[in-house]
Amino acid sequence: MIDWLIPPEKPQIIDSNGESLPSLIGPYTEGDHLTLICEVDGGKPTPSLTWWRESVLLDDTYEQVTTPNSNTLVRNQLIIQSLRRQDLMAVFTCQASNNNISLPSTATVTVDLNCKFF
Repeated sequence: MIDWLIPPEKPQIIDSNGESLPSLIGPYTEGDHLTLICEVDGGKPTPSLTWWRESVLLDDTYEQVTTPNSNTLVRNQLIIQSLRRQDLMAVFTCQASNNNISLPSTATVTVDLNCKFF
């Protein structure tokens, strides 16, 4: 491994309260608001953090934040304003990458959803 190239750690997906999320989240109700936050520590150079749904890029905006114990994390927040029927069992993946040599590090959640019947 090259000295200046350190892959990021495995990303962690948390909710807006800072609680770690399991691989299957919900059940939510159709129309609910969903916020997913992905954080990753480490990596040199600083990793980029992206959100994907299946193979579609949803969000590639991220920021560096300093924690109370002076660690620097990279964070990307995905907001889904209103869950739809198509979101039932959708897989959302957070991907951390900082080079073209090693594979990106990922974390995923699958959304369980109660659909409304009319």
